[in-house]
Amino acid sequence: MERRDRQMQIMTLMGNRIDQEHALINSRMTWLMTLNGFLLAIYGVAVTNSDKFASGKAFGIVVIGSSAVGAICNASAIYSHYWASRALKETEQTARWALDDKHIDEDDMKDPAYLFRLFGRDPGAVGSGGPAKSKATHPFWPLHKLMHPWNLLPIVFDVAFVLLPFVELEIKLKGSSYRVPPLMAALPLLLLLLTFVSFLHERLMERRRAG
Repeated sequence: MERRDRQMQIMTLMGNRIDQEHALINSRMTWLMTLNGFLLAIYGVAVTNSDKFASGKAFGIVVIGSSAVGAICNASAIYSHYWASRALKETEQTARWALDDKHIDEDDMKDPAYLFRLFGRDPGAVGSGGPAKSKATHPFWPLHKLMHPWNLLPIVFDVAFVLLPFVELEIKLKGSSYRVPPLMAALPLLLLLLTFVSFLHERLMERRRAG
């Protein structure tokens, strides 16, 4: 295979991986925004018709339940987009490595498709025949990368779903007032913190294995 043919094959493989990741991001954002709209509609209907609930506990379950589901789903999207961003960055890194004059003529480059496979969840683990992972490939750094809508919107909605239960802590119900217990209102926040602690633990374990 001529060098130009190898270069074209590597660039095509990189383009296919980028298209695949963008398609997955688009699919996640479509269902996520649809779900967010549905959950916010539930919250709005519950607050508007709070006087029609049979008990304050039922009102609290609807409000806290919708907020908790929203917080968890948006956290899940952030987690998935983290790995998508890493896949995009490390796909570019792999292509640069493969196109380098030091590697383009190696025998392994006759079929470079193996470099762009996903090994487990880590797109950088391409084996000993591929580029070493760089510590400068963090998908959320520099911070302006957070302005990408697939990163920013789930964060904004996570904050919103955590705060919503505290907006309507007290309602009028059949002539008396009912106050949502603060600990119950904090449930979406506690679940969100639990998901991020789990994510940070995974990252620490990954660094320990790499070190």
